[in-house]
Amino acid sequence: MPNLSFGAVPALTAGQTVSAQSDSTGSQYVNTEGRKATYRASVNAFTPITSGSFPVVTLTGSATKTIRITRVRYQVTGTTGIASYTFVVLQRFSAISGGSPIVVAAALVDTNNPAATAVCNRYSTLPTVATANGGIIDCYSASITTASAANPVSPVQEFDFGNPGQELVLRGTSDFLGIRTQNVAAAPSDNFMIEWTEE
Repeated sequence: MPNLSFGAVPALTAGQTVSAQSDSTGSQYVNTEGRKATYRASVNAFTPITSGSFPVVTLTGSATKTIRITRVRYQVTGTTGIASYTFVVLQRFSAISGGSPIVVAAALVDTNNPAATAVCNRYSTLPTVATANGGIIDCYSASITTASAANPVSPVQEFDFGNPGQELVLRGTSDFLGIRTQNVAAAPSDNFMIEWTEE
C-alpha cells in the first residue's frame, strides 16, 4: 500500500487500498467537508412577476454532469406598504422556453472548482412553454411586509435536500427546477439562492 502524506487526496482505481491518514497531531484524519464541486446562484432585490403555473426562476440541468441541488432559499418583501401573501412553489419541469430569461452567474464555493455547467435564470417576462414533470416538490405561503422596526426582516424560507434523504437531482438539459410565485405586493422585491453540486 502506498504511503500518503498528511492531507493528500488519494486517487484510487477499482480494487486498490490505501493506508489510513493521520492529521498533524497523530489523530486519524477525517475530512467531513464534501469534495464535490459546489456552486451557488443568488439574486438580491429583484422584481418578481406573478407566475401562476410558470416559473420565475429556473435551474437547468447539465449535458455533462449530474446536478444535485442541496439548498434553495427564497425571501419575499414589499417595498411599499403591507401586501397580503404570496405562494412560493418548487416544481420540476421537462421543457421551458420563451420569455425573457436573465442568466444568474454561478458563484464558485471553491475557486479551484471548474466553471459550472448548470444554468440559473430568472425571468423578466414569463416563459411561453413550461411543462411540469410530476407533482409539487415543496411550497410555502408567506405574508409580504415592508422592512421596518416592527418587521425588520421578511420571512425567509429555506428548502434543504439530502439530509438524510436524496438530494434533488437534475439529469440532462431537459430537466429543470422551477420556482413559481404568486406575488401580490404593491412594489415587490425578492431574494433567492440556489446551491448545487456537480459530478
